[in-house]
Amino acid sequence: MSRGSWIDLFLFLHVMGAIAGVGPSLTYGMWVARTQRLAPEATAWVLRMVHVIDRRLATPALAAQAVTGTALIVLERWRLAHARWLDVGIGLYVVVMVAALALVGPLARRRLALAERGGRQGPPEVAAEFEAASRRLRPLLGVVSILTVTILYLMIVKPSL
Repeated sequence: MSRGSWIDLFLFLHVMGAIAGVGPSLTYGMWVARTQRLAPEATAWVLRMVHVIDRRLATPALAAQAVTGTALIVLERWRLAHARWLDVGIGLYVVVMVAALALVGPLARRRLALAERGGRQGPPEVAAEFEAASRRLRPLLGVVSILTVTILYLMIVKPSL
């Protein structure tokens, strides 16, 4: 295969990884918001499905971005010092992945466990802890979403910084 064919292949995989990783992630908030007035079982089910989709599709796809992105950097012979948009994008990617794995993931799993015990409609101590976990999670998810969209912008537009 020619270098150009390899570039095309890895670019395709990189874009597909972004779609598979970012697409579902952008819908999680809507799914969870729709559960506000539903039975606790519905909230737990939705959070469980978000967890499954995140664990089996979104997170692996976003993690694969490191592999396909590195391959593209090598194949395209980009020099990082001369592509500030890429430097910033890689830095934000590292921040997003660390935040997702170290902060968002554990807190989301905790909220799911509390939802399975009744969530906001459960016993008072469960309801209070569920609400507290949800309150802590919201801004984290907002920041991760904004940073992720910023990465997409940088990778697509490649602005001169």
